[in-house]
Amino acid sequence: MDEHGQKNRRKKLFKFVFLKFPIFVMIFMAVMIAALKLVERYPDPLREGFEQYLSQGTRTNATIGKLDKFAFFPNIDIRLREITFHNRNNAAEIDLTIEYAEVSAPLWSIFTGNNRLKNLDIQKFDAKENVVTPQALYIEKAGIVNKTGPDQYGSFIIAEGTYNKRKMFFEAEVEKKGADYYVPKAVSFTLSLGSAALDATLDKGLLDVKLKNTVFTLAGKKSEAKDYILVKSGEYNKNNPLTCLYEKADIQDCKIYLEDGVSQE
Repeated sequence: MDEHGQKNRRKKLFKFVFLKFPIFVMIFMAVMIAALKLVERYPDPLREGFEQYLSQGTRTNATIGKLDKFAFFPNIDIRLREITFHNRNNAAEIDLTIEYAEVSAPLWSIFTGNNRLKNLDIQKFDAKENVVTPQALYIEKAGIVNKTGPDQYGSFIIAEGTYNKRKMFFEAEVEKKGADYYVPKAVSFTLSLGSAALDATLDKGLLDVKLKNTVFTLAGKKSEAKDYILVKSGEYNKNNPLTCLYEKADIQDCKIYLEDGVSQE
């Protein structure tokens, strides 16, 4: 290609990138927003479609008692009540129930994957074993809490309930940016289950996930801080106290993580 042809090609590329493409994006976004707003006007098909989505995702037959709100723009805003997940092989058997669920997030964050939330509120989440987690899980309430001290300051996702019939408490720190809450790549969290407790930072890298500065406490005994590899090159590593509590929820089985560097509280 001669110099004149190259200049024409660059000129056309410039016009596309800086003139035509932005206009195309604006038209596409306008059409998409109009379509989403139109869909919001018909709650019954929305509820039925969401029931099908939940059924496929959980391999159950899901029913939604009441759809309080289902908005798409400018935020994804979902509010549901009396959600029931029936066993596919036996409709009389209920695998999971949720009294109330509310999730709100900026629409653009769904596409960019930057982990932003506006609100989270889950009440009376009750799942049998091997439905959502290996052990039976009951969450009395879960949501975002802002703390202003004096003992603790910041924003946290907090869940309280039971796991395998043992009292459970979970708290993970998030960042507040304006009206939104941002889940960082390195999340500091606390998990207590019966007489066991775990304090660590979940650090998500490009190819791996690590548990950093992990301190495991059991019946008054505390381990020294230690790092564990949770995921490496797509392979899940089960040799860590978090997985032990999650899969077995058996305090005796998880005592092995006190063996290296144990201190007395």
